[in-house]
Amino acid sequence: MPTMIIMFEEIKQQNKRIYLQSYAKSGSVKLSNKVAGISYGATWFWRQEDEEFAEASKVAEAIYRDNLLDELEAELKKRSLDKDAQMSTVALFFALKAEHPDKYREKVADKFIGEITVKLALPVRQYEALPESQISIMEGEVIEDATKQEEGQG
Repeated sequence: MPTMIIMFEEIKQQNKRIYLQSYAKSGSVKLSNKVAGISYGATWFWRQEDEEFAEASKVAEAIYRDNLLDELEAELKKRSLDKDAQMSTVALFFALKAEHPDKYREKVADKFIGEITVKLALPVRQYEALPESQISIMEGEVIEDATKQEEGQG
């Protein structure tokens, strides 16, 4: 707790400082209000009207989240070695995903290498009604070539 006192020493009003220290430790607005002896309305007002307090609140939340993430990761590592704890590990992993989505999100490739083939099935009448340029594109010609054909360059 001494590092939190140092971190929030610029906050001169004692109940604000106590709130921030508690919030950094617990992550609970309700508990931190109780510890500091203030109402929820007071913290809401301070966040709106006191820029220094608003910024310090963000710092306190970041401290809480970082500490929570460290604890969750340590618990996950511990449980991964314990065969009896594997079922509750799933719940723990979801907690990690909720707290740190950028680190624990599902990874999806956003780059493609190679060709993609799309097969379409059209009724014969619709196919015959298509302009020649669209038919050549659909039959595998390069789009640029089809565009040049339309412009009379092909």
